[in-house]
Amino acid sequence: MTRPSILTRLKLWNRRTRTRGHLRDLPDHLLRDIGIDDAARARECARWFWQGVPTGTRRQKKTGAACARPSAISR
Repeated sequence: MTRPSILTRLKLWNRRTRTRGHLRDLPDHLLRDIGIDDAARARECARWFWQGVPTGTRRQKKTGAACARPSAISR
């Protein structure tokens, strides 16, 4: 496994900083929509920009029909 370049790492850190800032500013009703509670938001926003997702908490990638866009799903 190769190490990411400095530019790649800086972009990742910048994205984490921005997205955690957006998460911090989300209203409670939008947090409920995405299934995150205040405790989870506080834990994520307390992390430093270089800290990624803790091991064992990453979501599994969905494949197949589960990834279909809502407009493509027949009723």
